[in-house]
Amino acid sequence: MKIYALLFIVLLSTSCTKRRSVRISVYNPITGERYENIHGGLSERKKDGIFLGLYNNSKWQTVENFVTDINGEAGFTYKFLHNHAYFAFIEYSKDEFELYKINSQIAYSQKAKFGYAEFQLIPLAKIKLNIRNVNCQGAQDTMKLYRVFQLDSDSGNPQNFYGCYDFMANYYSKIKMGEWRYEWEVIRNGISTFHDTTFYLNENDSIEVNIFY
Repeated sequence: MKIYALLFIVLLSTSCTKRRSVRISVYNPITGERYENIHGGLSERKKDGIFLGLYNNSKWQTVENFVTDINGEAGFTYKFLHNHAYFAFIEYSKDEFELYKINSQIAYSQKAKFGYAEFQLIPLAKIKLNIRNVNCQGAQDTMKLYRVFQLDSDSGNPQNFYGCYDFMANYYSKIKMGEWRYEWEVIRNGISTFHDTTFYLNENDSIEVNIFY
């Protein structure tokens, strides 16, 4: 299945028409690998007002197309029209990649305006996660599971499991390649204990992780 990664790169202009340049970069932020032959483009739509989102009945139209080279890069120029909005996009397989992040920067000058869009694509691996309370003391047992990816600063909110929880997975789920750290807190009889495990997955790797507590 193909999906589109979208990035709005232009908001307003003080002139009716200008030529602008855009540089595209597509790569794996884990390994630094650059992705060749990624197809994408630039789409355009007329706006009714000065704020993005106030449109008439016009539709998005692709005005430029690109394909990344061996360095995972592409570049093009296009005619910028006043009161139009633009976005850059790439096509990729959701079954094979996750779009981790899009970085963009618009640099202004008196003579020209330049756009830059970098798309971070991370290949997927597979995980089978089994969770079982093997020392259940009752309904008040609690386990809090945190999952920390190597590029993230924190794990966010934990996933909570209560009582005599027992789940053995029958299938593998998709997960980003890279280093993962799973941390879990077990609260039993009012006492907390802390545990963790770390593993690294390459593209298309499979792993089975057991959290028995």
